[in-house]
Amino acid sequence: MPNETKKQSRVSPVKSDGSSRFQPHWLVVLVGISVSPLAFRLAWRAEQRRDEAEIKRQVAVFLGSLNQHRMGIEDVLRTLRSLFYHNPGLTRAQFRDALSDLVIRTRGVQAFGWAPHVRLADRDAFEARVRSEGFPGFQIREGDLLDMTSNRTAPVDGRPEYLPVEFVDPFAGNQRVLGYDLLCVPNLKEMLDRARDRQDVMVSASLEMPYTNKVVWGVMAAVPVYRPSLRPATVEQRRAESQGCVLAQVVFKPFMDSIAERVKELDLDVIMTDTGQAARESGRDVVLYSRATRDGGKTLEEVTLEQMRRSFHVKQSLEIGGLNWTFFFRRGHNWSHWPQLSAPLAILVGGLLMTAMVARRLYRVRRQAAVVEGLVQQRTAELAEANGQLQAEVSERVQAENALGSERNLLRTLLDRLPDAIFLMDRSGRYVMLNDAHRRLLRLERWEDAINRPVRDVGPARLAKALNDGSEHVANDGEAQVNVEFPLVVDPLEPGVSLSLSRLPLRQADGTVDRVAVLVRDLTSARKAEAEREEFDHHLQQTQKLESLGLIAGGVAHDFNNLLTTMKGNVRLARVDIPIDSPAIPCLDQIDETVVRAADLCKQMLAYAGKGQFHVRLFDLSTVVEETMDLVRLSVSKKADVRWDLAKDLPAISGDTTQMRQILLNLAINASEAIGEGDGVIRIATSLLQADHIFLAQTILGADLSEGGLCLSAGQRHRMRHGSRNAETDF
Repeated sequence: MPNETKKQSRVSPVKSDGSSRFQPHWLVVLVGISVSPLAFRLAWRAEQRRDEAEIKRQVAVFLGSLNQHRMGIEDVLRTLRSLFYHNPGLTRAQFRDALSDLVIRTRGVQAFGWAPHVRLADRDAFEARVRSEGFPGFQIREGDLLDMTSNRTAPVDGRPEYLPVEFVDPFAGNQRVLGYDLLCVPNLKEMLDRARDRQDVMVSASLEMPYTNKVVWGVMAAVPVYRPSLRPATVEQRRAESQGCVLAQVVFKPFMDSIAERVKELDLDVIMTDTGQAARESGRDVVLYSRATRDGGKTLEEVTLEQMRRSFHVKQSLEIGGLNWTFFFRRGHNWSHWPQLSAPLAILVGGLLMTAMVARRLYRVRRQAAVVEGLVQQRTAELAEANGQLQAEVSERVQAENALGSERNLLRTLLDRLPDAIFLMDRSGRYVMLNDAHRRLLRLERWEDAINRPVRDVGPARLAKALNDGSEHVANDGEAQVNVEFPLVVDPLEPGVSLSLSRLPLRQADGTVDRVAVLVRDLTSARKAEAEREEFDHHLQQTQKLESLGLIAGGVAHDFNNLLTTMKGNVRLARVDIPIDSPAIPCLDQIDETVVRAADLCKQMLAYAGKGQFHVRLFDLSTVVEETMDLVRLSVSKKADVRWDLAKDLPAISGDTTQMRQILLNLAINASEAIGEGDGVIRIATSLLQADHIFLAQTILGADLSEGGLCLSAGQRHRMRHGSRNAETDF
């Protein structure tokens, strides 16, 4: 009985209600079947994005190589421009020798050339000179150069100016362009005018040109040459000083093929189109270049623009020489598609297998709900902890931003307190930052008014030009300029200033210069103080010299006065000892008179030394001179004619009348001696002079006097004319 009961319980079915029909593992199966295709699609999209990223990387490599190749051609053009600028008489042989070392970097360039600017008046001389160089049939021509069977060109009619091709290298295959006037082609004339006015390398719109016995697409690049200046400042100067253009004829197919050959790992189909004038004339995009990858060493058919647009492609626009070119790129023929599919298939298969395993696992652990719930709670706690950490990180970030703001405010405050002007500019020459001192230097109300504006356009014009010049050299070469001092007149109505500029390049982590820091120091006050100090030293030396001379004069006057006292006493004793009618009396009188005059001289020397005694009072200079007329006539030569020109109503001057009479007498005697034995005129005059600061600065002790009226004295103006028999003395 027990065995039967056990057997029956083992085989009897488990009763369940309707809710037990849907089990959790079936839910997993349904979810797995739904999610696995979605994961497959997402993985497929991810692989496509990775594939697209690789295409864009190769596109960037291709365009980078294109840009490098373009810059190589521009470098050659600029080098040739410098050659023509420094050597106006450059010959064909020198032009060819210079290109032999440069064209290694310029594959795809059909020819380089030189086209001088020839005016109508110089045309005959120009053609004659070229014919004498070995081209007997040379003429300035115009016409169609695309006809490969004949030369449909003819001499140009009388136009005011021409731009004929004089040099072309290589000459073989390009000799037909010799003498061709580029101004007869409207597209080329427009490009050449742009290059001349902008003094930079410019590229023409796409042109059809002959190449290896067929007509292909290409462009013409040109850079102008000026003289006498290398880079004229204004458009008018560039047009007036234009001497011609250095040219480069670029054919698209060899040019683009050389770029593709340089980058071996590229596996791209490339189409280059023109959306400019050529497209407008034809009514559709013009394909300038098309390249397809190779299959097993065989060249595939060239890809068309319609095929390119129907598949995934990358479209890029590139500006070259002021014109826009459009490029289309797509996967090449050898691009492997299997890696894009393998990973999504693996995800799909893995997802289905994982679904089966999870469903089986859930079927086994369906009764372990408590354990699963514990795991869910644990995960919830972990998420809460992660949320707390995230909030803490957000709080730290806010604090860091606040600290960064405080540091910026501190830096702004420190920069504004500096006396020197400081500002930052980017590579394009625009303001990035400036301090308050520089704002005042630019005469702006707010420093924000200068941000993102060109340095050459902010502030006074001369100051802006001085701040901008040289910054481009620092940004390009990365060489700092320290303490470059120069004078500057900011405003013609204001005095000039002396500035010292320091330009420092600021580099990024990769070493490239992205900004330039400029420090401007005003040295005007320092230079003015230095000049004042030198002037003060000069005046001090003059004062010391005068003081030394005064001391010497005082010593000599005292000693000499003692000798005169002895002489005068001996003369008086001699008068006592000899009779009154003695013939020696006139001699003693002469000695006594000489001693008196020498004593007066001693008094003058003592006065000069500051040790004499003067009777200073106010007097009229003309009156004193008039009272001394008789003494002057007795002191000068009889052959000298003394004439007087005394001003009336002169202002009273302060001085010693005795000293003034002595000065007048000495000057009259000097004038008489200058006239000599012949006849002459001594003119004595007084006047009132308005002395300005220039006249006072030329005097020894008058530099510090204020301007005003000055009664001339004999010591201040004395003119002698030794070449004639006349002498003049002005008071």
